[in-house]
Parts: sequence; structure tokens; C-alpha cells
Amino acid sequence: MPGPLGAEVRGIDLREPVPDALAHELRSAYADRLLVLFRNQDLSAAEQERAVGIFGPVLDEFGDGKTHSFVSNISDSGLGGTADQELIFHSDMTNTGSPASGLSLYALEMTEGAANTRFANAQRGYRVLPPSLRQQAEDLTVIDGAKDPEQYDRSPELLLADTHSAVITHPRNGKPQLYCNLMWTHRVVGMEDSAAREVLDSLFQHLYDASNIYEHRWEVGDLVVWDNIAVQHSRGPIPEGCRRRFRRVAIGTSTPQFVSAMRAVRDRSLVFSKKTT
Repeated sequence: MPGPLGAEVRGIDLREPVPDALAHELRSAYADRLLVLFRNQDLSAAEQERAVGIFGPVLDEFGDGKTHSFVSNISDSGLGGTADQELIFHSDMTNTGSPASGLSLYALEMTEGAANTRFANAQRGYRVLPPSLRQQAEDLTVIDGAKDPEQYDRSPELLLADTHSAVITHPRNGKPQLYCNLMWTHRVVGMEDSAAREVLDSLFQHLYDASNIYEHRWEVGDLVVWDNIAVQHSRGPIPEGCRRRFRRVAIGTSTPQFVSAMRAVRDRSLVFSKKTT
């Protein structure tokens, strides 16, 4: 796959166990390109879990013993619900201090014209920063958090918030990267809102530049697995009448903070942010 990230894997049927040598090559591609795409798959939940397990331990996201869930705009169950609005760029649950290390979506149903998913490379986003802005980013500490939907416009309080550096070293491939995003990052420690807005906008201008984004047009049978730490994702609004349904399997280690946040998002007691300050 050309572009800032992603590798398409062809000629493999993930219903069958993957040999060790091939699994090693897939993990290398995932570490290097941060996203792998398998098209034309016909997978059960167990087969998707096995395939995703090549890249790391599958994650019980809701603490209910299940290692898959559903993302859909046509059902109130699971994540997504009936919401068709835009989802702005983010990595899942960076507000918890223990986000999933990887995510996967398998396309079960997709109406022609349903919203594409955009993926931004936070490692390349760091590399292309002008030197002065890169130095400034390395000195920033940011706060990621969510909000109570009943108090969204009336209260500055953040729920399930985490404070961390705006630049981190990736825990697996050792590369520096930006670690702030449009959805969750509300504040910069030690800065007034207007100054924080200015510096975050400067970072996001480079991070979300078209040259740093891969846009995936979904087809039924697509399985996409991506690094949730190094890659951010977004989508536009889903057009009226379009149906869009995925099975989701995540990678990582479950923690109480992460499970609480996932349950809160599923139950609509927390909302995604559309602001950064």
C-alpha cells in the first residue's frame, strides 16, 4: 500500500491457522507499517480473534469475558449505537492511561457510500514537525479526558482523565511519536486555554495533513488491524440510509480504568469531545 502507513496482505485465508513463519512476517509488517489490511475474508468471531491474536493478546474490553464486540449505526447494542455523526481523530481510550495497544474491525455489512475511515500516522506526524515545533511538543504535558453528556456545555470537569507527555516513545517499536489527539486532548498543563488551543492546532495541522493520512474505503469482508498507540482514526458522518456494521476485536491488557471507560462509552454516560480546550 502506498502512503504514510498500511500494508495489504494478499493470498491468505484467515479461516486457516497461519504458519509461524508467516505470522512473524505479519508482525513485522504491523510493527513497520502500523496497519495491515486483509480483503475478501469470511470470518467467524473465533476466526477473527485467532487472526488478531497474531499481533498480540486479544482484549476483554468490557470485563464480561467476551473478546469481541460490535460497532454499528443500525443497532443500540455495542459501540456506535445509532449515531451517524462525524467521529473526529483519536486513538481509543488515551484518557484511561491504559488504552488498547491495537484494534481491529471486520466489515460485516456496508452500504455503498457509507463513511470511509481515515487513519493518521502519529510517528510520521512527529517526524515532519518543524524543529522548533517538535522541541515545543517534547516539552508539553497534556490532559486527555471525557465529559458527562448531561454537563457537556456547562462544566469544564473531565471524567476518567489522564495526564501524559504530548510526545512519547512507542512502547513496542521504540519510535518517537505525537501522543495527543483532537477528540480526547482538552488541555495543556501550565497553559491558558487560548495558548493551548494555538499550540495544539499547530501540531494537528501537521498530524492531520492529507499527506499523513490513509483513507480506507470499506468493503464487506475487509479486516483491518491497526496500532492504536501510533495510529489515530476518524470518519465522516454516515449518510442517511447507509448501514455500517463491524465486528471489533482489540489487542492489549485489561485494566479497571480501561474497562470502566469502555462501559461508560457503551452506556452513553461519557461522550466523545468535539473540542480540544
